[in-house]
Amino acid sequence: MGQMYKVFFNEQVVFIEAKKNESLFNNDIGNTTTSNNYIARPCNKSVVLNNTFHIETLGDFSRFWSLFVADKGFSEAIITGKTEAHVFAVMKDFFHVVEAAGGLVFDDLGRILFIERMGRWDLPKGKIDKGETAVLAAMREVEEETGVVVSENLKEITTTFHVYSSPYHNSEWVLKPTYWFEMQMLDSSKIAPQISEDITKVCWFSPVELNEVLANTYSSLKDIICSYAK
Repeated sequence: MGQMYKVFFNEQVVFIEAKKNESLFNNDIGNTTTSNNYIARPCNKSVVLNNTFHIETLGDFSRFWSLFVADKGFSEAIITGKTEAHVFAVMKDFFHVVEAAGGLVFDDLGRILFIERMGRWDLPKGKIDKGETAVLAAMREVEEETGVVVSENLKEITTTFHVYSSPYHNSEWVLKPTYWFEMQMLDSSKIAPQISEDITKVCWFSPVELNEVLANTYSSLKDIICSYAK
């Protein structure tokens, strides 16, 4: 069975399904890339054929993306291609890729650490610095954004993908893969929001309280959060 990738743009999503052992990105967490044929398709099998796009060239992807962004009712799309590696190469030519890492931090009571940024609940995360591994970046970002120190014993969870127009890159389109890890709190004595990063709150939520978070968080995070909700 293949792995399903979801690339989010606001509330819109592009579904990509790679075959076993395929991945869209490589990092220190053990991802590998193969050249098997694949097809990108959504969980909802009722999506109309007009939402399916075959990608061979940069021009193909550019035309697809223009349609996807322009149509506000275009909630999801399918991409097909010869190989995962080929389509990803086209995507890398189109997008500016910025890799990030973050964590789901648990305290001794089993609660999960969330931040409130720009009025929405989020998980601590940030850009991977040059020469830095995803693991070290995730631990650093958690401590910088929340003041919480975590154990070095991390568990890989998943990778999420979202696209945005960046004011820091001449408004070009940025594709951000974020590598997520499960972490255990070691010290929360200096817990505090990183105001310089527009974080206004740092809060612990128990699994039974996660519906409050789900009501005001990002689509790219909902699958992760739902897997811990009770």
